[in-house]
Amino acid sequence: MTTKYISPTGSNVTGDGSAGNPWQTIAYAYTNTTSGDTIYCLAGTYTWVSQTFLLPRTVQGAGATTTIFDAGGLTAAVTWNLNGCTINDLTFTNNGATAAGTAEHVFGSAVNYGTVEYTFNRCIFHNMRSCYTSRPDLGGGIFTSSNTNPGTGTITLNNCLIYDIERDTTYAVGSIFHFAGTALSVLVLKNTTIAATIAGATALNYLCVGYVATSISSFTTTNCIFRNGSGATLNFASNATPVLTNCDYYLMTGSVSATDCITDDPLFIDAANGDFRLRPTSPCLDTGTLI
Repeated sequence: MTTKYISPTGSNVTGDGSAGNPWQTIAYAYTNTTSGDTIYCLAGTYTWVSQTFLLPRTVQGAGATTTIFDAGGLTAAVTWNLNGCTINDLTFTNNGATAAGTAEHVFGSAVNYGTVEYTFNRCIFHNMRSCYTSRPDLGGGIFTSSNTNPGTGTITLNNCLIYDIERDTTYAVGSIFHFAGTALSVLVLKNTTIAATIAGATALNYLCVGYVATSISSFTTTNCIFRNGSGATLNFASNATPVLTNCDYYLMTGSVSATDCITDDPLFIDAANGDFRLRPTSPCLDTGTLI
């Protein structure tokens, strides 16, 4: 397994994929690497375009605050279809799912049928639009497990931050996570903060949607913060009961199975301006569990 480098200022023509002479795009790097290789994204802002990863890759950023993929707007309809991929230390912003038949998810499956897994570590997601679609078996949400029923999958987020996600008002439901068909999929969130910050008509109304009762086999969260600051009702899940351990869920609605959890305002330093660090008086400080 090898590591190849890309940079916004690199070149797919004269670059050789080294740190000193990087390529420019994810697409070129994917084509010129093999299963299990690492694509290292040097610091900078990249034009975020659609990519299908049929075989596993690790996409590694120089740091989430310095390595940014920007799609250009809430109707950009850029998708990353992932199969066995691990994505680390990146920010994804200015993107949105659209109507059925185009881009019904932002991150999803690279195969229609079978088992799909992908993991994000230490990533930031913000300023995106979720679309549930009129064909919910085909996707919807920012993160999905499979393009079509009956694909299944496991989505894992570790040490991530999600905020400023809105919904497409064309449809009655907008969610961050969506699981289709009878997929029996798994969602795992650890040390992750999700803040609902968009108010008004485009406010999210679900965190996670299972299309039918058997869509989600497991939804577990540990050491996570969920804060609904939208002023609207935000349901935890449809067709699933989240299992929460050492979490804070503030102004959230819906049935959960909670152990050692609180429902207090986590007291972010300045959520309105994207600062989700905790104040010294936060009830969340020093309350997590070792995992």
